[in-house]
Amino acid sequence: MTSGGPRGNARGDARREVLRAAAAQVLVEQGFAGLTHRAVAERGGVPLASTTYYFASVDDLAVQALQHATQAWLAASEAAFGSLPGRLGTGPATARALLAVVTAGSDDRATLAAMYERYLEAGRHALLRPLVATANQQVATLVAGVLRRAGRRPGTARLVLATTDGLLLTALAEGHPEPVAHVAPELSRLVALLPRA
Repeated sequence: MTSGGPRGNARGDARREVLRAAAAQVLVEQGFAGLTHRAVAERGGVPLASTTYYFASVDDLAVQALQHATQAWLAASEAAFGSLPGRLGTGPATARALLAVVTAGSDDRATLAAMYERYLEAGRHALLRPLVATANQQVATLVAGVLRRAGRRPGTARLVLATTDGLLLTALAEGHPEPVAHVAPELSRLVALLPRA
């Protein structure tokens, strides 16, 4: 989907990027229900007309906000992967590495809940699904890298990612105050069951 408003001049591009960042912040804090042109204008400190000038519809705003938030999340996941040692030994060490990559290094309940809310919202809105599918593939590639470093077959990366997501969602839904720490032992047991490379 293309955005409304002109492109090409540096000032306009900078304003549009400020609004994309503001939209991503609103999305993280308030979810899709709170994502309006007015909320983004207030967060970005610009007149309301600026958001409608650069983003033709609320759907366009949602796509841009999710794209911006997802790019930031993936950058943090890649940084977490980049900080891992070249070889991972035990199940607990591999579980910690997997969690660092999947959660983008965050163990904050609110941040994780917001991430999974965005993820689930894509199930309701077709425009968002390609962004989520692309992000899933990129995270699965990082998970495969973790598994390689642990001496496990990387072909199980999608299964490991889905299981990690499921464990974290369950921990969040059950109200565990530290969801990452809570799921680490179960994930460690899963790693021990994975086939060796």
